[in-house]
Amino acid sequence: MRNPQRKELAGTGCGGVGKAAVVGANVCATNQVAAKDVTPTERGTLQGFVKDYFAGGATVFDSLPFGPDRVTHSLREYIKGDVHTNGFESPWSLLNRAYKENFHKFSPNDLDRHVQEFAGRHNVREQDTIQQMSSMRNGMEGKRLTYMALIAENGLSSGVRSA
Repeated sequence: MRNPQRKELAGTGCGGVGKAAVVGANVCATNQVAAKDVTPTERGTLQGFVKDYFAGGATVFDSLPFGPDRVTHSLREYIKGDVHTNGFESPWSLLNRAYKENFHKFSPNDLDRHVQEFAGRHNVREQDTIQQMSSMRNGMEGKRLTYMALIAENGLSSGVRSA
């Protein structure tokens, strides 16, 4: 619901105003997903996401220039042969549930971290606990967060730590 008191939203008529955009894709052969927050939400940014993560042989829907196969939800088209968005419903659902039930708010600075976390959870869900722990350890190798960096003052009156 738009707040008429907020000048930056007045007269825009767009439901996505003031919201962050997240893009995601699923590789059907491996059932692995990739997702990230995107700013700006221009065609080139979205095309760059696809080129970075799914170069060669990717089937993409909507207005991207990769292959002729696509589904158009605005035309009530949801599946066409092997082309659909169903493979990404699970990661979005988990992220949405965590947002509503656990976090209640994602800081714009931390949004990409949350999105990456839930894409990663989806990608390792079929591994056993030891394999998941090993993957996590390997991903942390060479990275260090000191206590001083964690508690460093950031100047925000709310006390929330920024990235």
